[in-house]
Amino acid sequence: MMLDAIDAQTPGFPQFEPSTSRIEIDPNGDVDFILKTTNRQQYVWPAEAGTGTLARRRPDPVNDRKEAKDEYQFRVSSRCLSAASPLWSRTFNGPRRQLPRNQGARLEIEQHKWDATAVFILLSILHGRSDNIPQQVTLDTLTQIAVLVHHYKCHEATNSVVSAWINALEKDPATQPPAHHGRESVMWLFVAWVFARAETFTSLAALAMYMSEGPMERMSLPFPGAFVYAIDNARHKAIEDFLDNTLLLRDSLVDPAWQCPAQPHLSAQCSSILLGQLVRFLVNQLGMDVFSSNGQPNRPFYGISARKLDAAVTEGLPHLSWRGPREITTVGEVADEHCLLHACSLGDMMRPFVERMKKEIPALSLGDFPRHQLAS
Repeated sequence: MMLDAIDAQTPGFPQFEPSTSRIEIDPNGDVDFILKTTNRQQYVWPAEAGTGTLARRRPDPVNDRKEAKDEYQFRVSSRCLSAASPLWSRTFNGPRRQLPRNQGARLEIEQHKWDATAVFILLSILHGRSDNIPQQVTLDTLTQIAVLVHHYKCHEATNSVVSAWINALEKDPATQPPAHHGRESVMWLFVAWVFARAETFTSLAALAMYMSEGPMERMSLPFPGAFVYAIDNARHKAIEDFLDNTLLLRDSLVDPAWQCPAQPHLSAQCSSILLGQLVRFLVNQLGMDVFSSNGQPNRPFYGISARKLDAAVTEGLPHLSWRGPREITTVGEVADEHCLLHACSLGDMMRPFVERMKKEIPALSLGDFPRHQLAS
């Protein structure tokens, strides 16, 4: 008997009749894998949930009551599970192995909250049931399966099937890893970590450091704590480097000794114009209270990203056009009636800060975060 909770958006996956809760993966199996309160693996981005970091599944009173009654029993083989997973091997064969309640009865193993479709597909892979394995899956289903593979440490047993799924998703422009940071990129990042897709992992980790506007959003995915710390710390350092250089520029423009590189005789006028534009930048882009000694933003820099600062400098700082005399011979006297268009640009002064900020974003590699690391 088959599962009724199949993902309707999984391409090529057969649909089954409803109200079926007992599924025989191996009709001769010696274990009943019982899944209760299912389908809680929902990954919601904060903007969709209307919540802050670490967004969880949104409560749904009607469906929650229904799901609370859900129970699926999968008839499986302890031999197949033990061969694929060290966790299951300890469960069935270790010194603290679980035993059936009654002699001659099947062993019952209970789990909660896993997605029923993901469990069904994973168990089918581990039992070689190719008739139950879809040719393609959605990114959501792949992520749910990745969580299970990470939990049960059955990477090798699933590698060939999962690689085909990932290759298919990567080839489709609609499902390939995105160029923007959000829900899909975080799911892809987790998939890349679990299934050792090195290039995807490195590029999406850099995307998270560059575009995040707060602590790394995990959507309850079990990323290793060291990885989350690395992402957040690199982002903090990049923003701090930019902020430090920007404040040094502010202080230099305030200094009466500052010399305009284009027309030194107009240093006072030039510094005043640049300083005014810089103050507007600090207020509008960094949320600083420039009139307070405690107005400087601090970690975790909510609402600020390296990408925003990059765009604000390279795209949002116009060159302020003004003209000044070629030279001044005496106070207030212009030697030449023709004035020059002044060359100084705040954007040109701050672009090196952007480049330094980008260099603070490291290229993280899979080897830095082994898959056996504990999740945060």
